[in-house]
Amino acid sequence: MESAADLELLLACAAWAADESQTGTVAEKAAKVSDWVCFVETAQRHGLAALAFTALEACGKVPADGLAAEFATSAKRGLVLSAEAGRVARLMGEAGVCALVFKGPVLAQMAYRDPAQRTFQDVDLLVAPQQLEAAIALLTRDGYAETGDERVRAARRTMRPWCNELAFHHAGRRTWLDLHWFLLPPFFPARIPTSDVFERAIPVELGGGTICTLAPDDHLVYLCAHACKHAWESLGAVADIACLLRHPGVDQSRARHRARQWGAAKMFDFSIGRTAALPVEARLGDLRLLKTLSPSLTRWGSHAATRAIIPTETDWETMPKAWTLTPARQCIWRLLRIAGMT
Repeated sequence: MESAADLELLLACAAWAADESQTGTVAEKAAKVSDWVCFVETAQRHGLAALAFTALEACGKVPADGLAAEFATSAKRGLVLSAEAGRVARLMGEAGVCALVFKGPVLAQMAYRDPAQRTFQDVDLLVAPQQLEAAIALLTRDGYAETGDERVRAARRTMRPWCNELAFHHAGRRTWLDLHWFLLPPFFPARIPTSDVFERAIPVELGGGTICTLAPDDHLVYLCAHACKHAWESLGAVADIACLLRHPGVDQSRARHRARQWGAAKMFDFSIGRTAALPVEARLGDLRLLKTLSPSLTRWGSHAATRAIIPTETDWETMPKAWTLTPARQCIWRLLRIAGMT
């Protein structure tokens, strides 16, 4: 059970990541935490354990042992994934496939004072839709394999028009990679054209070489929309947005104009407002969230309805073997599972 004290301390740590003058607030919130084992577990769930370690250390509080271990693991994993992201991006470039690295190691480097403060588990790559098959073939030759068994992969292929990413794993390198051809699902209310972000992509140094990533404004709008898509289930999004706002390449007026063009203006305003007044209340009401982030009730209703019938990995794995994997039958199975009839 997540306590209000734990969540408030995490929000204070997120504020400190963007503004070191918040050290006193971190100390004040830390004094209210009664169960540090529970706090470490909560911080891990929200992807903020490494950041919490550095924030507590900065204010003179002795961090729990679990936080120190998480920080060390995060730093090590960050170096590995940074090198891997750079390697794969350059590999694709040499094969004529344009790929942008986003979130993960790039965001850690662009937005945080210490990249080890941001915890991430995989590499995210964006390619143009017309180069998707070439990118999949290249990853396969490199040793990556799409997750799931053959049946799940076949089902996923039939649903590809309604999806925006595929997950891959490299057993030898023990790394995970998400390959995107759109930044957001096709059924989501906001639309971020892949061609738009490629036009404004910027070069950055990563993993011992130069790769390309989203322009800071585009990255900011994406993070706001992505957080709203997941209904702000992770407070890690608060830290990401608050820290990226400090980047010299971010112009909030320009970013909001872009968000309006992409149908994400309310998501942008909600997200910026939530991070500008840190630390904020531990939880926001579901009603306020739903009222604020929807560009229009009709489009948001369409998004919710589509989400209800688009199958998940669990749906594919539990679907009866005798069923033909047509999109219609996959959607029917999804509805049966939601209704508890399986």
